[in-house]
Amino acid sequence: HKHQKHARAELRGKRDLEKMQREETQVRVRLEQMRRNYELRQQKEVAEKMAYRTQTKELVSKASSAEEAARISSSRVAARELKARKFRGQEEGAETVSYTHLTLPTKRIV
Repeated sequence: HKHQKHARAELRGKRDLEKMQREETQVRVRLEQMRRNYELRQQKEVAEKMAYRTQTKELVSKASSAEEAARISSSRVAARELKARKFRGQEEGAETVSYTHLTLPTKRIV
C-alpha cells in the first residue's frame, strides 16, 4: 500500500513536470513569435521612413519657392513624428508575458 502511494505520487510529479515543460515550450515559442513580429515591424518602419524621406525630397525639389519647400518639409516631418509616436504607443501596449507559472519548486513535499 505504501509502495502504491509512493508510485502514484511519483507519477503525479512526472505529469506535473511534463505539463510545466510543455508550458515552458509554449512560452518559448510565443516569445520567439513576438521577437520575429517585432523585428518585422522595425524593418517595415525603417522602409517606410526611407520611402517617406524620398517622397519629401521629391516634393521639396518640385516646390516653386523656398518658402513652399520649407512648408512642405516641416509639415511632412511633423506628420512623420506623429506617426512614429503612435507606433511607439502600440509597442508600449504590447502583450506582457508572465513567467510566474514556470517557477519550479525547489523542494517538493510528497
